[in-house]
Amino acid sequence: MTDVERLEDRLAAVERAVVDGDATVTDLADLESTRTDLARLESRLEEFERRIADLEGRTAALEGFTGEVRAVNDDVERQAATAVATVDRLEQRVATLEEAVDEGTQTTSLETKQRDDDTVNVDGDADSNERDAEREETNRSEQSPERAAADVLERVNGEAAAPDEDGNNREADGDDRLEQAVMAAEQRSVNQSLEQSRATDDRADREKDRDEKTERGEKSGVLETLRSRL
Repeated sequence: MTDVERLEDRLAAVERAVVDGDATVTDLADLESTRTDLARLESRLEEFERRIADLEGRTAALEGFTGEVRAVNDDVERQAATAVATVDRLEQRVATLEEAVDEGTQTTSLETKQRDDDTVNVDGDADSNERDAEREETNRSEQSPERAAADVLERVNGEAAAPDEDGNNREADGDDRLEQAVMAAEQRSVNQSLEQSRATDDRADREKDRDEKTERGEKSGVLETLRSRL
């Protein structure tokens, strides 16, 4: 091997070492531009990978938010269904209570009417007796002074006309007795007027008590009906 051949071999080895391949020295410029493009592509690829990772993270977040929204919607739907069922139950209970109140009111009205009829009958008898007694008292009060005076005059005249054992008329005693009889008749009239006033007040009090008892009976009947229905 000549010296020229040895130099060519050594130059080829140096070129291979420089270009890391079998390219020649003239191809080194193209390799450099290719390497630059490759580096740029690698950087863009890394950027795309970062963007893809960011998009994947956002997509995962959106999926999680969508899942929460679905869960909230399911919860809202369950609550709405529960509310509708509750409203239906309340409407049924209100309808039942209204029917119970109507029945209780009718029953209470009948019972109250029966009690009122009984009370009216009893009170009517009592009032009738009281009115009869008052009429009798009134008749007596209207007739008592005159009748008493007439009776006294008759008695006095009879006694005055009849002489006593000594033969003396008792005219003076007759006048005294007449005056006493008139005073007694007036006193009886006053007493009878007071008794009539007290009887009227007592009757008004009894009517007021009867009305209060009737009202309390109606209220208690309605409350008892509601308690029994509930």
